[in-house]
Amino acid sequence: MNVPETSYLYAIEAEITKLNSEKSHIVIKAKKESRELTTEEKELVDKIDSRMKTIKLIKADLTVKNTTKDYTRTREQEEDTLLKMAKQRKEDIDEYTSKNRLDLVEIEKAELDIINEFAPQLPSDDEIKEFTENALTEYQAAQGEDYVLSMRDMGKLKPIVLAKYPKADGNLIKSILEKRIKG
Repeated sequence: MNVPETSYLYAIEAEITKLNSEKSHIVIKAKKESRELTTEEKELVDKIDSRMKTIKLIKADLTVKNTTKDYTRTREQEEDTLLKMAKQRKEDIDEYTSKNRLDLVEIEKAELDIINEFAPQLPSDDEIKEFTENALTEYQAAQGEDYVLSMRDMGKLKPIVLAKYPKADGNLIKSILEKRIKG
């Protein structure tokens, strides 16, 4: 989705306006023709309502701290909020999958897809893993040929990866480092 450089809220509000317009168009068309909504139209309105619900959740999370006139949320804070929302949905999907609640998994996946349309694009887990592995190899080589990695090295390596990917999942980086260090 094309998000303006100034604020994610502008893109969210534009999407809400667009969805309201689409829904109104469907309903007004049926009224002009003096008929009930068709099954297809009802399904389309339900999809619009479902999307609208998630978009409004995003807007609420982005504006929750904006309770005073003087407060202005930065783009970085908005990005962090969107990434936290996406991370929460991923955790919920894992939880519901483990409990075999596939009905809830589908709802969370749909919400995650919509949130990801607005959230900044992060590097893939594979990209982070590759960079982390390379950083580990370079670090170990710089320490000397016989140097054996220990858990103490994690404190030096994790900041290197986070400098390249500041919004990367710290738990992912930690697990990659632990796996390689522990052998």
